[in-house]
Amino acid sequence: MSDVPPTHALVVGSGVSGLACALRLARAGFVVESWERGDVAREVSSVAAAIWYPYLTGPRDQVERWARETLREFNELACDSASGVRLRSGIEWFPAGVEPPDFLRDLPESRELAPAELRSDRARGISLRVPVIDMGVFLPWLRARCVEAGVRFVRREIRSLDEALDVCALVVNCTGLAARELVHDAELFAIRGQVLRVTVDATETFTIDEHGPEGLCYIVPRIHDVVLGGSATAGREDLAPDPRETAEILARARRHQPGLRDEDVIAVKVGLRPGRKSVRLEAETPRPGRTLIHDYGHGGAGVTLCFGCAAEVVRLASAHAHACESGRVGTA
Repeated sequence: MSDVPPTHALVVGSGVSGLACALRLARAGFVVESWERGDVAREVSSVAAAIWYPYLTGPRDQVERWARETLREFNELACDSASGVRLRSGIEWFPAGVEPPDFLRDLPESRELAPAELRSDRARGISLRVPVIDMGVFLPWLRARCVEAGVRFVRREIRSLDEALDVCALVVNCTGLAARELVHDAELFAIRGQVLRVTVDATETFTIDEHGPEGLCYIVPRIHDVVLGGSATAGREDLAPDPRETAEILARARRHQPGLRDEDVIAVKVGLRPGRKSVRLEAETPRPGRTLIHDYGHGGAGVTLCFGCAAEVVRLASAHAHACESGRVGTA
């Protein structure tokens, strides 16, 4: 792909952000190649409970715009049973003194719970209906849509993004936590998350209780299982399941779903979220005639922001192509 036209793009990374970018670029008319390091099951995206919810990410204004655009896409995909996207109803609980975020009230089907609907230990609750994405179904589905759109996948480990820039004038960096080493980004840090998968008949509605006295709790029903969470430990990077965390997650979930049993747990999963004070979504020119677009550092909201950020990547890529075609940027 050396000395290729400006409408060729190389996406590095095949988690949910990389796949969304590859698909949107291909549908915008770019010839896209994607470098992936291995099976999508290795990506942190595959561990996510994947309920649409901006979590552990910023800046707020941009995040809410990207999240709204992704919400529109997921609402449409929920009509396709093969996508793994379902619209689910649920409740987020809040203690006294904690205001619900504005974006919750802006959702079309959200409402404040009446006093008679509240739990005795929670001062407020918001009922909402949002997409839940079964990543075991959605990631292969999304990859298949990329292939249909003409994306070429290449399995390749890289040590530097210069390897990508050597062969393509337009590179999109969707490497998540690996960007810490690839672009020497000291602002990136791991946020370790552990979740449990339990039998599917545990519940039909989701629960979010971020401010509970015992710690973070969420219960998210998917197609074939229910995800119980969770944890969000900054700076911790071990991937082995922690038995103590497993017990704590199950105990917190039982306060909302008393019927949960130890034997209902069918798997324990651990992933490392790519934490950053703010998402890095910008273009730079690391050398003449080369454009590098960064799209990483989504914290706990990679799924929630994927299509909105991908749309921004397409705009930046189109600006690169236009500059090349008008002679302002060389392609060699």
